[in-house]
Amino acid sequence: VLIHYSALPEAPVTATCVGENVGQIMDCLVAKQVGLVAHKPQKDKPPEFWLLGSSVGSCQAVTVAASPIQKIAAEPTPEALAAAELALQEQTDHLLKQTQSKDPNQRAEGIGNLGAVGPKDDPAVDEALRTAMNDKNADVRAQAIRSIVLRGGEEVAGQQGLALKDNDVNVRLTAVSDIQDDEILLQQALNDSDQSVRDLAKDKLQDLAFRQNKGEQ
Repeated sequence: VLIHYSALPEAPVTATCVGENVGQIMDCLVAKQVGLVAHKPQKDKPPEFWLLGSSVGSCQAVTVAASPIQKIAAEPTPEALAAAELALQEQTDHLLKQTQSKDPNQRAEGIGNLGAVGPKDDPAVDEALRTAMNDKNADVRAQAIRSIVLRGGEEVAGQQGLALKDNDVNVRLTAVSDIQDDEILLQQALNDSDQSVRDLAKDKLQDLAFRQNKGEQ
C-alpha cells in the first residue's frame, strides 16, 4: 500500500480498525478527519491513497492496532447433519463392498480404511474386520488386526491372541507391534517360532516394565 501525504499531524493517537480490505481500514482511520483520495490496485501496482494536505496538518495521526474479525461458528442445521450422516453411510457402504473385492490389495485397503473411518457403532464394520482375520491373504489379515486395534473395544485382546497364532510371521509381527500394555500376550509372543517376533515381544516387555517403574516413582 502506498500512502502519499504532504504533512504529518502532531498529536498521535491509537485507533483500532477492522475491515475486510485496506480501503475499509483507511476509511476507518482518516476519512472522517481528512480528505482522502483512493486509487484501486492495478495489475502491477498496489493500492494508493492520498491524504490531502489542507487537512492533514489539523487532524490527529492514528496508528493501526490489528484486530481480527470475530467469526461465530454457526450450528449445523438438521439438513446439514442429515447430509453428513448420509455421506458417511455411503462411504462405509463403499468400503464394505471393497472388502469383498477379488483383488487382495483392494481388500486390504478397504479393511484399513474401515478401521480409520468406519462408524464405531456399526456392527457391519466389526463383522467385516472379524471376517478379514480369516482372509486367505496375509496382508489382509495383518491389516485386519491393525484396524481392530485402532477401533478398540472389548474384542481387541481376543483378536490379538488369534493373530499371534497366525501362520504368517508378518501377521504375528503386526499383532505384537500393536500390543501396548497386555503383558500376557507379550509373554505368549516370547515363545513364537520366529526370532524377530520373539525379539519384538522382548523389547515391548522391557518398554512396558520401564513405563510401569516410572509410573510408580
